[in-house]
Amino acid sequence: EAVLVGRNNLRLATEQHAQTTKSNTLSASIINTLVQDNPLLPQFYMTGVFYFILMYTGSNILPVKHFLKYTYLAQAFRSDEQQQQSGEKKDIYFRSILSHLLLEAIICYLENQRLEKFARMFLGEFDQPETIWSNEMRRLMIEKIAVYFADYTPRLMSNISAIYSYCTISIINYPQLENELFCNTYY
Repeated sequence: EAVLVGRNNLRLATEQHAQTTKSNTLSASIINTLVQDNPLLPQFYMTGVFYFILMYTGSNILPVKHFLKYTYLAQAFRSDEQQQQSGEKKDIYFRSILSHLLLEAIICYLENQRLEKFARMFLGEFDQPETIWSNEMRRLMIEKIAVYFADYTPRLMSNISAIYSYCTISIINYPQLENELFCNTYY
């Protein structure tokens, strides 16, 4: 009887995981469809979608990365603070809505690599000249975004139609890279 209960629990857990995976894939597909040929795409960042998407803790991130790859540079977002520091206004990092959340190396990796390779890197532990990224760094990013949403989350839970007011998130600094120098596309 215990084996039967264990099998049923395993079956239920597997079905729930499959359902969650399908739901997440469907959500990402719907978002990808919404942005295709959408004249409002440049203002899409004001919905907070990039912040919410990067908080996703699952491993089925290919549809999410597909969305990021094809929308993050189309945003009307400009980081004046970063442009003043750089002086180079055409730099991909400073044109990206993701620049406050992700490292320059990660944004370059997203731009230059296949989605599958980027997804593997984003979920894994990488310490290579092209990128340094770890689960600890991903966890830190998710925690910082959660803190950013601390006031909005309870409002959303009590009212699913609560309006989100966009405000730029503070730049996330990753302590693991304090002694690293990033030049062009390499550490």
